[in-house]
Amino acid sequence: MTGGIGKEQSEALKMVAKDYDLMLTFATRGGKYLADVDVQIADMNGNTLVDTVSKGPLFLAGLPAGRYKVTAAEEGISQTRVVNIGGKHPAKAVFQWSEYAMD
Repeated sequence: MTGGIGKEQSEALKMVAKDYDLMLTFATRGGKYLADVDVQIADMNGNTLVDTVSKGPLFLAGLPAGRYKVTAAEEGISQTRVVNIGGKHPAKAVFQWSEYAMD
């Protein structure tokens, strides 16, 4: 599930985040939220499980317990995080890009 454009939609997604295993947030370092971010989620063996575009600054996913490599790309600049799924709370990862790199 993706979205979070506008305060109302953002609050609604944050309320249902507890029902998902992973929450990603996309923004600039200056605090501007980003949409249309390319997202790939792979298991630690390199098998791609998710390959999509987040239509908003928040991305929620349901995944089995385990370790995953999450890659997000904005304007051709990729970042990768390793997340552990399986705790009491959803795993969270924040991806931030420099506003200068996007000009």
